[in-house]
Amino acid sequence: MSTLNHTGFRAQLFTELDQRIADKDQVLRMFSEDKGRAMRLYRAYMRERGGAQREDIYATIDQRVLGDERFVEKVMGKTGRRGLRGKRRHEYTLAEIGGAVEELYGITLRQLREEGRDERIQSGRRLISLVAKEYGYKGQETAEYLWRDPASVTRYLKERKSFETDIEKVHEILSNKRRKLNNQV
Repeated sequence: MSTLNHTGFRAQLFTELDQRIADKDQVLRMFSEDKGRAMRLYRAYMRERGGAQREDIYATIDQRVLGDERFVEKVMGKTGRRGLRGKRRHEYTLAEIGGAVEELYGITLRQLREEGRDERIQSGRRLISLVAKEYGYKGQETAEYLWRDPASVTRYLKERKSFETDIEKVHEILSNKRRKLNNQV
């Protein structure tokens, strides 16, 4: 009977993990290579945190790890991923990022905020969203800046690969502007 209860609990845990985490095996390996030990550590961690609300899990885009800053850093270190790719959170304002995209594409913020399907303007919106994400801005913040629906910004974030070169150009523009400003002072 206790085997059935344990099996039922284990099944319940995996169902819980399946609903909360896209890649449960990867997350469990962050706790331990031994699956049983990993599940015990995961349960203890979640009990300590008081569980997780659906809003916590979906509060940010493309996040797989739920935990405090120290835990996330530990997990990122083990997986070889880094947060914000060495960029400081909100190092540049959305207006500065928008200005760099305006300069790169030769379009205005007004054009970016207007309705329209011009490819250059849509690319500008995508680029602002992608760069803003790298500096820690939430999709909601970027959507408000662009006067767009947050779902649009989420879709833009899926197109990163085709914008790699332009993303680097925006970083360069931002860096050069900051350097010029610092030299003037």
